[in-house]
Amino acid sequence: MTQRYLFTGLLLAGMAFVPAIPMPAATGKCTVSKATPESYKWNFKHEASRLLDQVRRDALDARHHAATLESVAEDTDVDWRFDADQLNTIRHDINDMGNVLCRLETIRRVASPQEKRAIDRTFPLVASMAGNADAAITNLNRNQLDFWKPLYKTYADNLYTDARKLSNAIGQFEAQANTRS
Repeated sequence: MTQRYLFTGLLLAGMAFVPAIPMPAATGKCTVSKATPESYKWNFKHEASRLLDQVRRDALDARHHAATLESVAEDTDVDWRFDADQLNTIRHDINDMGNVLCRLETIRRVASPQEKRAIDRTFPLVASMAGNADAAITNLNRNQLDFWKPLYKTYADNLYTDARKLSNAIGQFEAQANTRS
């Protein structure tokens, strides 16, 4: 158990200096590959829908962990390493969403107008989550003995709110898509 906390502490310290998510539009990291014969037969509509659902699942997981952070944010008896574990999980969820968004940006041109709207709505929410996660990680790294102050709670609240908005937005998109089918 001690090794896990030591590893988490070292990992958390390193996370403060690494951006949580590379946003494709800003960094140009998403590259569009050349069309192949298989790509002309690929069901991009199905792929976009599946990828949006994957973002929703990651957002739900991040929301769960952010809710846990919120619930203990003012408890001075909670060890900072517990929060580090929660933030590490949220960071992984955000990074997963970033990878999926990169693929969605690549296939955006063949997505339906409704899927394009869902993709467009997703980017700023994931970027906001990444910013709040980075801020929470930085705050936790700097204030391990008294990290539970109001500013930290604000980051936890923001993470929860953004994850809730994201999962709800994609859920609404999926409900509309199912209704139209």
